[in-house]
Amino acid sequence: MRKLEDYMSCVIDEDYSLLRCSRISVVNSESYRESMLLVGQFIREQRVSYWLYNTAKFYSPTLSDQVWLVEVFFPLLKDTSLRKIAIIMPEDVFLQAVADRLCSHSKPVFRGRIGMEAFFDTESAEQWLLEGC
Repeated sequence: MRKLEDYMSCVIDEDYSLLRCSRISVVNSESYRESMLLVGQFIREQRVSYWLYNTAKFYSPTLSDQVWLVEVFFPLLKDTSLRKIAIIMPEDVFLQAVADRLCSHSKPVFRGRIGMEAFFDTESAEQWLLEGC
């Protein structure tokens, strides 16, 4: 099994329990899923409360990857210390529709315990993540 660093650059800000991740390369579906499972494991082990996920260099997730996120990955996060996920994405209509669909489908899984929003810039995403801290 590969390490998280093989897929993403991740830095944790311990003052805010904030994990910042940026994908370092385009990956296939199998590697995408493996990397997301590694992030989930890291979030659980480090008791991360806020996750800033920069997908600006992200490939367009397949429909099967989107289903996998909702049915497999999101349920793994729901019982962690995670409270908010901010996704930074390129200004692309298709990816925006994908992000909106994922945010909508995450709500029944997270049941209000975890908020998830998509943004086009880091500043807005961080402001939303840390409001009230």
